[in-house]
Amino acid sequence: MAAYILKRMPGTKTINIDTSGEMLNTELIFEEGVRHAKGTPSVSASVRKPSEAEARAQAEKDVSQVYKVGKAFRFAMHDRRSGQWIESPFAPSEDEAKRLREEACARLAAQFMRN
Repeated sequence: MAAYILKRMPGTKTINIDTSGEMLNTELIFEEGVRHAKGTPSVSASVRKPSEAEARAQAEKDVSQVYKVGKAFRFAMHDRRSGQWIESPFAPSEDEAKRLREEACARLAAQFMRN
């Protein structure tokens, strides 16, 4: 893999691979002053940003389904920085927990599209 990248992307300094398995989050960092196909200098380049559908699909993977805990409901979100699952606050009803989960998925998908 290293030889393949060096042959096709000369000047590659670092490759940051997303270990969660999302290949769209892999980032290639180039040496200062390297020129690319269009002839523009670049210090850093990354794989294209995900489409809205791709961002939504990834958000759905990073937010668990709603589950019951005692008499309340909650869901969990995967924090990519720490690698931990963080549980939501308790919701009094399943419908409320589903609404909160939907909002969390929308915020996370928007974040994926910005980054």
